[in-house]
Amino acid sequence: PRLQIFVLLATLPSVQGLHFRGLHNSSTVSSNLALPDHPDPSYAKNQLRATCPSTGTLLSSSGTISDGAGLYSNSLSCIWIIAPTGALSVTITFSSFTTELCCDKVRVYTCTDSSCTRKSEFPGSPFSGNSIPSPMTSATGVMEVSFISDVFGTFDGFSAFYISDTETKSCPSSGSVL
Repeated sequence: PRLQIFVLLATLPSVQGLHFRGLHNSSTVSSNLALPDHPDPSYAKNQLRATCPSTGTLLSSSGTISDGAGLYSNSLSCIWIIAPTGALSVTITFSSFTTELCCDKVRVYTCTDSSCTRKSEFPGSPFSGNSIPSPMTSATGVMEVSFISDVFGTFDGFSAFYISDTETKSCPSSGSVL
């Protein structure tokens, strides 16, 4: 029966007010969902993801990111690329952090450029649960933060502040060393 639901979803151009019923629960998808034809049932499942309130590329020298006010939604898939103009480095500091330990993960990467096609994950990432991650600095001036939640369980989520360094530090004038 589950496979039939995904196959049905993959063949419909849009669905509104669709009800899913399982053995122990039920949920409703009440928005229009554009689901293109695709033979892979997991493709249709992935198209049901919601988005965070503000994602995309962030060019300001400082700012905040979060999953939104209150409890985050199920099935979120959010990506922020932090690429302040002229940044030599960028540091992110989480001020709050509570996600479902097993399944809702925040990943943080340092990227080689603003497209983030070449990136490496920070040590300790992915993060989940209720321990606030330590501040992380990307020496390239670009980082990516992603948040993915599963279909069950919502929590307070996270909030983080980022700041970039856009100035070259100069050494003091030479002098005698004592």
